[in-house]
Amino acid sequence: QAVAVGWPLDAGRADGVVGFIDRPIDDSSVLMVKLADRLPDYMVPKAVYSVGEFPLNSNGKVDRQALAKSIEAQERGTDA
Repeated sequence: QAVAVGWPLDAGRADGVVGFIDRPIDDSSVLMVKLADRLPDYMVPKAVYSVGEFPLNSNGKVDRQALAKSIEAQERGTDA
């Protein structure tokens, strides 16, 4: 499974996209080349993160806000 999240946020608007997948990434550079070959430029994520399991919200859907917070925590060097 894969999820895209708008990032970074600037005044409530996303400047780009980052991706999350629910399996280990063997070689992120190969993955990024494959994505660039298949997607329009504006849809290619700036980065792809591997997560063991996607966080879910109270409705059972992927919690994109929690994923965005995990990026913020990684940038600060803390755990989400």
